[in-house]
Amino acid sequence: MNNQYQLEKLEILAEIEVVNPYTMEVEDVDLVVIEDAGAILLDALTRITKFETLDLGVIRAIVRRARAHAIKDIAGCLMEHIAFFAPAVNDIALYLDSITDGDFVSSFAAQLQSLCDHPASNIRAVRLWLEWYFSRHEELLNFPRIRAFVFSSKRLRPQARAAITMNNQAWIKDRKNQLLHYAFWDRRSILLAAQILSKDEREKWLGQIIRGESLGPMDKWMAKWVLNGAPDEFPIADGLPF
Repeated sequence: MNNQYQLEKLEILAEIEVVNPYTMEVEDVDLVVIEDAGAILLDALTRITKFETLDLGVIRAIVRRARAHAIKDIAGCLMEHIAFFAPAVNDIALYLDSITDGDFVSSFAAQLQSLCDHPASNIRAVRLWLEWYFSRHEELLNFPRIRAFVFSSKRLRPQARAAITMNNQAWIKDRKNQLLHYAFWDRRSILLAAQILSKDEREKWLGQIIRGESLGPMDKWMAKWVLNGAPDEFPIADGLPF
């Protein structure tokens, strides 16, 4: 039985061109896109759902190739079998994030919303990655079920990201005056969301934090970074607290 499983695994990997014939190891190489690439990947994905256990090498190979070439064909199957694919949820979330646009949301609205109530969403890693994914897309947050899912999170980070995505200033205004009452990661999430405040309010509040003595170096650096427009790059010599 095990030999049959290994043979089918290698057959699947060979079909999607990610197996090294010399080592039999999965390789992270580009898939040459052919006309029926989506159908090939979907067939491979469907076949591995019949395995008793999930092979992470195989599922990651399939999902990463679909992500690299924006192939949407496997999205429905991934969501339908999210519990089985849970160990690879990080790759799945990154894949869904990369292909999400208005058309995708319209086509998969029901399945996307059903993820909020799926038993797999009670798995900590699945919940974390779903929150990350949902919080980044306004089209998804427009669905009440998804919005409630994100804003009911026990963590403030996805809530802060969703507030930024939706330009929900009320979220940060409700929390900024209680900043010292939060744990450090939650404080930084609130500071991150300060970027959506009006310029005057943002400069006044963050300036007080930077000049004050109540918060530590990391929180002050975070405030300074947001005050500078939350740039992707920040000078290393500019007051990094580590």
